[in-house]
Amino acid sequence: MNYNLHKDLFSCTVKKSLILRLETFLKSDIDKIFDSSEEDKKKFSLSIKDDIGTLYLDSIDEYKNDRFPAKTSNIYINLRKFGSLGNELHIRFPRTGTPCIEVYVEGDKSKDQATAIFLRIKEILEEYKTYHSLLHGNTASMIIGGVNGVVLAMLYVKGSLTIQTAMMSFTVTILCSICFVVVTHYLYPKVEFESNALFIPRKIFHYILSTFIVGLLIVGFLKKKIFG
Repeated sequence: MNYNLHKDLFSCTVKKSLILRLETFLKSDIDKIFDSSEEDKKKFSLSIKDDIGTLYLDSIDEYKNDRFPAKTSNIYINLRKFGSLGNELHIRFPRTGTPCIEVYVEGDKSKDQATAIFLRIKEILEEYKTYHSLLHGNTASMIIGGVNGVVLAMLYVKGSLTIQTAMMSFTVTILCSICFVVVTHYLYPKVEFESNALFIPRKIFHYILSTFIVGLLIVGFLKKKIFG
């Protein structure tokens, strides 16, 4: 009897401390879920991929920097031969995708053991969780489409709805959806690495956006004071 668990994980910020906590659990604490024998020899490995190559490690302690390279694209954790020789675990943190975990366990209690591992991994990740996932998927498109529907309904009630207006509204909705997808994909990825990058695009975007909003408020205030 065996069980293969494959689950997506929530969006998170991957820090060196997170990898260390995962490694500690996988190397030591995971034994509490299994009746490990002396013959079991766990093999832990870790890889960090950036724009010029892939670094392979047996422990995160071998990585001497506090942060990951600015162009890190993927961190992959692998554990084999835990509990029994055939068991395997893989955790992937891809910058342009969804973090996920896959656990393969053999034995009579394989499903319960795989589920216990998954729940413990989720518990560790909770401290590093972000809410970027809310900006991905269909939620944003539904909101933009809903706003468009409200605008069209208001125009219809006022008798101002024409074919040209409807087509323009539809075009604007499509363009806004595309822009939103591009911005969220680039500025709010599901996996974000704590890196040594000098410039963080999202912070620059937040600065520009906040400056623009404050500018509009100041202009509106001055216009009201000067022109009444």
